[in-house]
Formats: sequence, structure tokens, C-alpha cells
Amino acid sequence: MVESRKEASIEINKMINENDGKLLMGMVHHVYGPLRGLNFILDKPNIEEVLDAMDSQEVEMSIEDQFKFIEEIKKRDPKNFIDLKIKIWNETGLSPRLMILPFELADQAENYPTVVKDIVGGIKEVTNVLKFTAPLQAQDTFFYRKGII
Repeated sequence: MVESRKEASIEINKMINENDGKLLMGMVHHVYGPLRGLNFILDKPNIEEVLDAMDSQEVEMSIEDQFKFIEEIKKRDPKNFIDLKIKIWNETGLSPRLMILPFELADQAENYPTVVKDIVGGIKEVTNVLKFTAPLQAQDTFFYRKGII
């Protein structure tokens, strides 16, 4: 794991250097791809923080714990990416993962992604977009699946 993390760190650093210190990150569904609007740009990111956030998604939970967690997340804003994944799944029916995206996708976004300073800012940004777009999704069940980043 240490070796793969080191290799990932090198690749992420290359991406950051190629994009003026920025990294595009977004919530991605395994079938539909990047979920519409649920993305952000990290400015001069801490690579270890990025890797920690991505690794945090690997937590395993029992079904009982998942149901308890779902009820808890309904009542509060997400604090980390596990919380955010559960919130997105609960509100959209889609189970996404945080991923690093090719920076070129930012220019193709329906709304240019917001630039944030850290992962916590990214969580807040995605949470805010999710709150804002919830009424739109209620009218269009395919809102997040449009193929628009």
C-alpha cells in the first residue's frame, strides 16, 4: 500500500504541476460517470490530504450500521467523504466515489467548478450544490446522470 500511495502521489503531483497548482475532483458514479455539478477544484492541494480522503472511502460497515448512519446523516451536513457519499446516495439513489478528474473536464462543465483551499472546502461545496439542486432532481430523476460534469 505504501508503494502504491507513493506512485499515486507522484502522478497527482504531475497533474497539479500541469494545471497551475490545481486539481479537479468530483463525485463519480461507476456507470454514469461524473455526477452533474458535484465537483470542485483544489488550489495548491495537500497531496496527503487528497490521498487520505480517497482512501477513507474504503471503510466497511455492517448493514445495521449503514442504516443507523443513513438516519444520522439525514439530520446533519457531511463532515467527511463517507458522510458525503451516504448523503448523495440517500438523496439521489446514486452511490458515487470521490475521484480526481482530468482538468480539461472543468472547461466542459455546465457551471465551472468552485475553487476551494482544502478537502473540507470541497465537502462543503458539494453539499451546498446538492442542497441547491435537490429541487431540480425532484423534477428530473436523471438530473445528475446527464453526462454533464
